[in-house]
Amino acid sequence: MLGATNQLTERAIDRLQETASQGRQKWIYLALATVAIAIALAIVFAVLIARPIRQLDQAIRQMGTADFEHAIEVNGPQDLRYLGQRLEWLRARLRELEEQQNRFLRHVSHELKTPLTAVREGAELLRDRVGGELSAEQREIVRIVRENTLQLQKLIEDLLTYHQTRGGESRAMGPVQLADVIRRVMREHKLAALARMITFEARLRPAMIVGDAEKLRTIVDNLFSNAIKYSPRAGTIDVDLATSRGFAVIDVSDQGHGVDPHERLQIFESFYQGKAPVEGRVKGSGLGLAIAREYALGHGGRIEVLDRTDGRRGARFRVWLPMAMADVGAGAAKATTDARGPAVTVEGGR
Repeated sequence: MLGATNQLTERAIDRLQETASQGRQKWIYLALATVAIAIALAIVFAVLIARPIRQLDQAIRQMGTADFEHAIEVNGPQDLRYLGQRLEWLRARLRELEEQQNRFLRHVSHELKTPLTAVREGAELLRDRVGGELSAEQREIVRIVRENTLQLQKLIEDLLTYHQTRGGESRAMGPVQLADVIRRVMREHKLAALARMITFEARLRPAMIVGDAEKLRTIVDNLFSNAIKYSPRAGTIDVDLATSRGFAVIDVSDQGHGVDPHERLQIFESFYQGKAPVEGRVKGSGLGLAIAREYALGHGGRIEVLDRTDGRRGARFRVWLPMAMADVGAGAAKATTDARGPAVTVEGGR
């Protein structure tokens, strides 16, 4: 009886051990399956949640860059879709407000330009003594009227140009030699530079791009106007044209107060004027650099403000413009040559 009982007990213990071993294996399998299911669910939820979040982030960045043309669509859970609908409503509202602003600028600019032209022409006739001789005091008054009408006309033209930058792509595309454009703008600023005894030092290397010649001239003209306005009397403006990695690079450096680091993005916004004092008599409209940025972006390039390479006080504006393919190949063949051409000192803008 004792032997039989021991055998029965051993068999029962073996069965219990086998059952326990099978149970452990099942629990291991269940744990692995649970972990796998949890990971799969986490991935699925992450994909479902991350995609609409990325869409929301892209929509916010789109509106931050003033791009109100593309509709906003957000997929995903109901709450995120509702948030996307509110962003789409905001985009449509901002687009409507921008169109109203553009219409206002266009109408006001045109309405002001006609009477201003009459006032300027009247001042020109008085200056030319068409109505008779003028005394010294009268000539001074005519000079003040003429200068202020020219200033106001420049502001109105900036408004019209800014409105045109919102219109679309360039229409008159063709090959343009940037060195010729820079020399032309230099001649146009001859009197303004001479009045303040400012010297241009130009180092121009031939660089051809495909673009709108008039818009490229406007980019360079706005950079020159800004440099003259902020340069001290008898200062020097350095102008460099070089090529780098398939881009034509224009550098315009002045000896003014420079641009604070926290303002280097804001100065390219519309109607923004820097805090640095202007030594010239006339403050700008805050549109020149904004127009230059829009035109540079329209040509596939960019514009930025940097410190001077020589460590002196002043600002250096750099414009990157993609070169024509033929010119890029010619530049690659001459990669061993000096990228900076011979210096040309231009006194008083000549």
